[in-house]
Amino acid sequence: MITATDVLVFDLDGTLVQSAELDATLFQEAISEVLGHSDFDTNWESYTHITDTGLLLELLSRLRITDQAGFIDEVRALLFHKVDTCLASGAACRAVPGAKETLSDLRTAGMPFGVATGGWARTARLKLEHAGIDAPEFLSSSDDAVSRTGIMKHCLGKIGAGHRRAVYFGDAPWDHKATAELGWDFIGVGKRLEGRCDVWIQDFSDPRWLAAWQRVVADD
Repeated sequence: MITATDVLVFDLDGTLVQSAELDATLFQEAISEVLGHSDFDTNWESYTHITDTGLLLELLSRLRITDQAGFIDEVRALLFHKVDTCLASGAACRAVPGAKETLSDLRTAGMPFGVATGGWARTARLKLEHAGIDAPEFLSSSDDAVSRTGIMKHCLGKIGAGHRRAVYFGDAPWDHKATAELGWDFIGVGKRLEGRCDVWIQDFSDPRWLAAWQRVVADD
């Protein structure tokens, strides 16, 4: 499944942290409050780039709003405030089973890895902290690129050269699609991709993942 010469890149929501539903609800709320109405298309899968910045840029184009930078800054700040408030009030944002241990093991083994999320970095770091996961050295987000492939390439560039191949872990169809476009290897995580990709694990406590990781450590 993986080797010691691979570099591993992880999606965040639904892959490392169980926060996708919270994030989606608050993202929509933040947009509504900044717009002053909720009359907009929330079928996000119909948008070209399913990232926070990509969704907003296309939405603004559809609504013919020209102050794109100001609008994005306002939504980004409001979303962070909403997520921070909800988490402080006890909203669930837990690590996916085995995720915390996996990242800790990667650090110990000296294997390069990063997080490439379609969300914004400040909110991503907040969710990682709340879930008890140490933020990785290399984290790329919707602050760095509009497209998911752009974010993933940005993350790989930060990690640097010297790896044999890149392996991406994700929980959504758009993760799988972006990985195919880049020619990376892909490991699907969670129920949404069960039966929809060649290599799949339920989570990082899945015996298949543990066995594969143990082989990497043994070979190293």
